[in-house]
Amino acid sequence: RASYLGSGDIAAVLGLDPWRGPIDVWLEHTHRQPREDISGRLDVALGLELEGFLLDWYARDTGLRVRHPLPLCQHPAAPWACATPDGVAEARSCRIVEAKTTAERWESVPERIRYQVAWQLVVVRACSPGTYELQVDVPTLSFFRGRYYHCLSVTLSEDFLTEVWERASAWWQRHVVEDVPPEITEADIRAGSAVRLYPH
Repeated sequence: RASYLGSGDIAAVLGLDPWRGPIDVWLEHTHRQPREDISGRLDVALGLELEGFLLDWYARDTGLRVRHPLPLCQHPAAPWACATPDGVAEARSCRIVEAKTTAERWESVPERIRYQVAWQLVVVRACSPGTYELQVDVPTLSFFRGRYYHCLSVTLSEDFLTEVWERASAWWQRHVVEDVPPEITEADIRAGSAVRLYPH
């Protein structure tokens, strides 16, 4: 993972991830620090276990055929840019589907996830045949005061996709290729990244 920028890195790079900051991504991708192994956390394990269930439930709910799991997609012109959407719904066109579990109640797709799925769409369109919709569906199982399923959708614009690509590309060039440390941001302080950069 340290050799490429994945969709799970985008929110952190742009300061939108509450758990990781740009400094964390830089430390990991320049091999100064391994990425924290969070596979043993209950919420992470539960999300992985429920991913297939949510995609199957979404398929039953919408009547669409959903391909999953998917292989890693690598941008043909920029091998450092990769993504693995949870699923792709297929009809006359293709639609990315990203399954989520949360302890919150979401009325709309959170900004950090909007950037995540935008990155997926940019990369997948570059390396996969077929026509991809700008709509992305996010089937969600919420455990906020009980449990309920709902499917959120977000429609992305071409301008937004270009913005995400340009910002992430500039970040990769500056901080990974040129190996310039990112400036400490509020996101790094909030996520504790600054402590990991200067532990003493």
